[in-house]
Amino acid sequence: MALHSFSKLGFSALGAGAAIVTAVATATTGVVSTFSSFIAASTPVPYPLMSQTNRLEKPNDSTLRGLNFDPNEQVSLFILLSPEATVAQYLPWVQVQTNAEGQFEQTLGQGFPDNMPPLFYVSAYGKRGYVAPIGPLRLFKAAPALTPTPAPDSALAAPTVVPTTVPFQPTLVPTVLLPTPTPKPVDRNPTDAFVADYFNNRDLNDAPVVARNESVINVTFGFINALGSKSGSTSARFFGTFTFDETESYEFVVQAKDGVRMWVDGVLVLNDWRTGPSRPLRVDVPLGRGTHTVQVEYFNVGNGAQLRVTWSARYSRWEARYYNSPDWTGAVVLKRDDGEADGRLRFDWADRSPAPGVNPDNFSAIWERRVMFDVTGDYTFTLDLDDGAKVYIDGVEVFNNVRAVGQHTFTRRVTRGQHSIQVLYAEYGGGAKLVFDWVLVPPAPVPVP
Repeated sequence: MALHSFSKLGFSALGAGAAIVTAVATATTGVVSTFSSFIAASTPVPYPLMSQTNRLEKPNDSTLRGLNFDPNEQVSLFILLSPEATVAQYLPWVQVQTNAEGQFEQTLGQGFPDNMPPLFYVSAYGKRGYVAPIGPLRLFKAAPALTPTPAPDSALAAPTVVPTTVPFQPTLVPTVLLPTPTPKPVDRNPTDAFVADYFNNRDLNDAPVVARNESVINVTFGFINALGSKSGSTSARFFGTFTFDETESYEFVVQAKDGVRMWVDGVLVLNDWRTGPSRPLRVDVPLGRGTHTVQVEYFNVGNGAQLRVTWSARYSRWEARYYNSPDWTGAVVLKRDDGEADGRLRFDWADRSPAPGVNPDNFSAIWERRVMFDVTGDYTFTLDLDDGAKVYIDGVEVFNNVRAVGQHTFTRRVTRGQHSIQVLYAEYGGGAKLVFDWVLVPPAPVPVP
């Protein structure tokens, strides 16, 4: 699921690992000034940092660079008019994604307001919280281009005219203060999203210091620390109405440091209201197809707040997805709990459709489940097909023949315990059939001396 949106967040001091900003002015190769931030050497893991370079050609050639973020991390960038800016004065600028090395580059000036002041600061927010603002940064105007005087058209040799280089002088523009942005109103009754209230105390008391909408619960709460929690504790309440597509048992998975409790349709289904290290918590809740309310309350003491909540349908047999294409592409037209009670797949549709809405020909399906193998040993897997299939065990392909009408067997060594099995089936035309079964190969008898 998507990470929560970053709008009007605060920022927290980074303590011993704070980014320290330096500015160095130069006048070589068109580079006017370079701003860099670095991390105190006491931090064992490099903390995210940013650097920026202005170029003479035009302000939009200036590049902001980020380092030491996580690979493929979503990072939100903010414009500040002062390093002491309050939450209400944060101007959301743009969201970027880091590369495989945890780095990003973003052109300064793109998306800036027309009345952007000449001096400003930039902060970033990622998985490890806020990076200390870098700046002050400046957008410069380019000096006018110099045109050398052409040589006169004369038979007499004329001295070479060398153009005089005028030292570059940046044009200073009077500071124009941007209007305070209007906070986006919070939807107190969102659909398929949460309304989140954050408190700078442990007991969800008083008015929330931050209220916003979240598409998912996956937060670290670092921004609350800047809002003045005298006790060093924070808390939050999330409430939303969500659409559940199937009548199934849903597994709710919670990862939390310190206390968490959860209600579904007003019924308390999880209560672990205590201090403690980050830990996974799971609970199964049977739900009918339609809309249901989910409420989560959380508190954290000290540093390292963490809360993540997800849910998915827990299938008693196989999770099946059907497609109206023979190659598992396009929209899923049917999703259901499928297969036999003993865990096997046995379908013989002949020339009929597997279900309303699914093509009788040129369709495909994927079945997935975790299977408990009681004994370590060699297992013979059997497929009876019309038309073809692929099979994966723990993500490893063990059978691949998408045009394999008839019966096929293969043997694989499987250790005792749970293993993930995935079966992909393709039907092109005519009859449609899939049987998938397995049996433990009996050990060879030990000869008696």
